[in-house]
Amino acid sequence: MKYLKRFETVHTKPKVGDYVICEEDEESTLSDIKLIINNNVGKVVSYDSNNKYQYDVLYDVDIPEKIESQFIYGNQRQMKTHEIIYWADNKEELEVILNANKYNL
Repeated sequence: MKYLKRFETVHTKPKVGDYVICEEDEESTLSDIKLIINNNVGKVVSYDSNNKYQYDVLYDVDIPEKIESQFIYGNQRQMKTHEIIYWADNKEELEVILNANKYNL
C-alpha cells in the first residue's frame, strides 16, 4: 500500500477523472445491472451538484442489449454520492480491491 506524503491532498469526494467502485442501492434495479456496477471499475466523467444523481460514471465493459436502456450513452450510469464506495486516481488500486472481494481475502 502507498503512504500519503505531507504535500499530497486527500479529497473527501470523487472528482472528475477518478476511478470508482459503486454499489447500486435502489431496490428496483435489475440484478444484471447490479452485477455490472458492483464488479467493475468505472470512471467519473461528469459531476453536477444540483442533480439527484450527481455523478456520471463510464463503464468500459460491454453492456448487454436487454439492459442498455438503463444506461446513458450506452455505457454510462448516473450514480448518487453515497453509492460510490471507493475511489482512486488510478484503476489498479481499485482492481486490487475487487479481486480481494472476489476471493474473500
